[in-house]
Amino acid sequence: MNGALHFSTTSLARRPQTAPAKVSWQNADQLRFILKEGRKRQIRRMCELVGLKVVGLKRVRIGRVRLGDLPPDNGAICAG
Repeated sequence: MNGALHFSTTSLARRPQTAPAKVSWQNADQLRFILKEGRKRQIRRMCELVGLKVVGLKRVRIGRVRLGDLPPDNGAICAG
């Protein structure tokens, strides 16, 4: 299961085209997705197209901000 998977987000019929996603295997059971923009249920739909079932998702970063051990429903005000 080495190497990257290539998903064409244009194959999501009747959906606006999104920027390409980078996908790679983390281990035998997990994939890593890097999205420039995410649409509702985009990862689930991409996996469905290639016969994979999503059993959980975990967001680890938004832009340059790592979420780390930030508790759910907790956040910080960021100024740019």
